[in-house]
Amino acid sequence: MSTLYSHTATPTPLPHRIRFADDSTRTDASTFTPDELERAGYSGPYERPECNPKLETIDWAAYRQALRDLADAANPFGITWPQPPAISAE
Repeated sequence: MSTLYSHTATPTPLPHRIRFADDSTRTDASTFTPDELERAGYSGPYERPECNPKLETIDWAAYRQALRDLADAANPFGITWPQPPAISAE
């Protein structure tokens, strides 16, 4: 499992080269300190959660769409919330 950092919204592996605020750059990610990464705009480290790809792409996608569809509800006080998919221990 690789360690991920976020410079935007989606955590990804660190790039090969990071430019720091003083315009210096380095290319060895193993030498970056947490303070340097923070000053360069990165947050983390994050680990990618373990998941069942079948559940994530089918059941959870439908659940997330149902949540998005709530914005179109005619009566916001009479919303029936969708039930999240059951998490199985496969």
